[in-house]
Amino acid sequence: MKPRRPPKKSDVRKSIVFVLSAVWLAVLFPAEAPAQWYAGSDLGMSFVTFRTDYSYPVGTPDSYANKASGFEAGALLGYDLALSRTVTLGVELRTATGRARWELDTVDEFSGTEKGGPSRLRYEIPWTARASAVFKVRLLPDLALTGEMGLEWGSVRLNKTSAASTSYDFKGWSPGPAAGAGLEWRVSPALDLVARFAYAGYRDMKTTSRFPDGEAWESIVVRPCRLSSRVGVLFRIGPRPSAG
Repeated sequence: MKPRRPPKKSDVRKSIVFVLSAVWLAVLFPAEAPAQWYAGSDLGMSFVTFRTDYSYPVGTPDSYANKASGFEAGALLGYDLALSRTVTLGVELRTATGRARWELDTVDEFSGTEKGGPSRLRYEIPWTARASAVFKVRLLPDLALTGEMGLEWGSVRLNKTSAASTSYDFKGWSPGPAAGAGLEWRVSPALDLVARFAYAGYRDMKTTSRFPDGEAWESIVVRPCRLSSRVGVLFRIGPRPSAG
């Protein structure tokens, strides 16, 4: 299996520049363009893929795409700035927790050695945090198309346990570029309903497995990515932005 290209440092830098540019515009744009804060929450599903490459001192390398899905809930805070009657630029922060968890019970058999035995693997991203620039284009008086681009951090946890075979336990925050799109429906001056899809590809996570006697064996590279679909509500604070 040909491994997927991991997010480059340049991708992360571009996402950071994109978000900072949106913040700069939101803060320094002329005062005649009204602005508005909002807060909200959403619920949905998270679909996670852990593309994993294994290499060994002896034997042929292996590659797998381990997938999981689960419930996700998030909270967000944002700031909208009207650039015209139909176009709005915003900055949004979102944090979420999800229950997508990949688990596998297996029996390890390593070529070139008699070592191995039953083991259990568990990979997950229970927490995420995202900073995004959000563009909104009004299609109808009460309906807008949204697009976002930014940077997301995922709390990646990679765990393998075994009494006889190899094991490892790795936890860390991994950043990566993120993008998404959706629809926003105005229900009242203070309330919006939203539906969104978003994708994030995180930086590689690397670790090494060891046998119970301490011998290092597997070199493991995991490339996590996450797709989410969700619906939610936004509560507006103050008058809606409406540039002339």
